[in-house]
Amino acid sequence: MPRRQTPPDSTGKPSSTVLHEVDVGEQSISAYRRSTGDGAVDELHELSRALQGVRVMHRLPTPYGGGEAEILRSQIPLLRDLGVATD
Repeated sequence: MPRRQTPPDSTGKPSSTVLHEVDVGEQSISAYRRSTGDGAVDELHELSRALQGVRVMHRLPTPYGGGEAEILRSQIPLLRDLGVATD
């Protein structure tokens, strides 16, 4: 699993915190059209345009098992499908 070092702390020294990248797979927001209708999916595409060019990074204390981690395993691929740069 790739490791990334966080940016320097307030003193300018490299942080010793190591972040682990988690494979969240891929999902398509279009798969929800049948259950939500075209209008809801189209609205999500429209709303996501405001986030184009912005990077959203989620940081959690544990990559697996917690409720937040499980939600992000679904949410991140959908945000990426909408064109939002998300880690």
